[in-house]
Amino acid sequence: MFITNNVDVPYYKVALDKVNGYPISDHYGLYGELRIGGNSHGGIAGENRGVILSCAYTGSITTGAGSSGIAAENYGRVLNSYSQYTSNAEGVFANAITTKYSNGRADFCYYASDKGLAGAGSTVSDLTADTIPEKLNRMVELWVRRDGVNSDLPYICPKHELVACDNTDGTHTVSCNYCKDSYGEDHVFTEGTCICGAAEVVEPVVDSSFKINHTLNLTSDIAINYAVKVDALADYDSYYMECVAPVYGGNTLVETKTFLLEPELRNGYYYFVLNGLISLEMNNVVEATLHMQKDGKDYVSPTDFYSIATYAYSQLNSATKPEALKEVCANLLQYGAKAQLWKGYRTDALADSAMTDAHRAYLTDPATVTFGNNKKYLGDLSDPTVSIVGTPLRLDSKIVVRYIVDMTRYAGSMEDLSLHVSYVGNDGTAKTVILTESELYLEERNYYAFHFDGLLAAELRTVMSVAVYERDTQISETMEYSIDTYGNGKTGTVLTLMQAMIAYGDSAEAFFS
Repeated sequence: MFITNNVDVPYYKVALDKVNGYPISDHYGLYGELRIGGNSHGGIAGENRGVILSCAYTGSITTGAGSSGIAAENYGRVLNSYSQYTSNAEGVFANAITTKYSNGRADFCYYASDKGLAGAGSTVSDLTADTIPEKLNRMVELWVRRDGVNSDLPYICPKHELVACDNTDGTHTVSCNYCKDSYGEDHVFTEGTCICGAAEVVEPVVDSSFKINHTLNLTSDIAINYAVKVDALADYDSYYMECVAPVYGGNTLVETKTFLLEPELRNGYYYFVLNGLISLEMNNVVEATLHMQKDGKDYVSPTDFYSIATYAYSQLNSATKPEALKEVCANLLQYGAKAQLWKGYRTDALADSAMTDAHRAYLTDPATVTFGNNKKYLGDLSDPTVSIVGTPLRLDSKIVVRYIVDMTRYAGSMEDLSLHVSYVGNDGTAKTVILTESELYLEERNYYAFHFDGLLAAELRTVMSVAVYERDTQISETMEYSIDTYGNGKTGTVLTLMQAMIAYGDSAEAFFS
């Protein structure tokens, strides 16, 4: 007879009178209590003339005859088994594993030395030791052991296959689909990989020697320039700047946005230029980290915390900066605060909220700002095919003029269209910028818009001459326009925003001139 263990119920009580010439395997008599009268009795069998393989008994035996943990009388083989039972026998013997008769053998069988039993088999100090399954598996690998399972004693799993599953928190769970053994443990990495497949994340080395300098780009847009000396990066193979900027909805932090910046070499410095910050974000602190690599190893600089407002205040507080630059920075902060009020954005942390009376002395009074009246059509085309009908502003990091064009009468290809913008720059140079079809956006129905953002902060009063062309042929009247003209007729927060913006532009013109 061959009796196997039920995988779903990994132990149960059993007592057989005899094993005659057939093997019995994978049997438990855990925590059983056998009360048998008559001849000798064992936890698995009273008499064995066959093979008992990989069995265990840890209960108690009460009998008026002799007893043994596995087989009381053994004329066959007892293999790979263990016993930790309590004997209440009143008979002639009480053996831990078995009593051998004739050619009977007990091999690779173990019992605890502290139970006061003897007989065939080998003693161990503790059957719950991690080394016991290895001893029991000399012939057939069936035994496993895990803390907290089966009272820490070895138990049988016919096909013990442990699979590790990543928990994504620095640990994994190891489990067997057969015996349901399961336990958690920390990742252990070998050559960068854990048994669960998780990849080792090696924290980069912080190089605290780096000094990051800052400037602002106050020309065509508002940008933070992070500057690092070329010599400081000479030993590194590659490098880039990671900038993390907060995004607010009203006064609530909603998310962050990440920018990866590549270096630009200028005058002995690598510049990492962060564009994309809009006027109402001047008080938002950007976290910047320089990432470097050398010989396959990652390094980082200490995280740098900076904002447009930080720069402006540092210039205002400096004893050596020119007065004209302080006027630019003061009016920049005022412009940022008015933009915040206009949009209801972080009104609890306005860009100019930390300005002292000394700082405010550099401000232009918005009430004194006047606007030009420079919008007019030149009438230089008698029968234009298209017409420029609107010039609203979009206040991004750059100030954008949206030239709205009525295309109702146009029957040609959009790919042939362009907008020519001509003006004299702050440096006195005549310039013409040509916007192509790729910069033409649908507004509604037959109305499209060319977006122009090419003016410097110091050129907000500059008059532009603008016309639409089809290839090389002008097809609209020429319009003249200046950004400050947009402020005429405005009220409320739009008016105060335009006044602050032009005050900033006027101070920038004075400084850069």
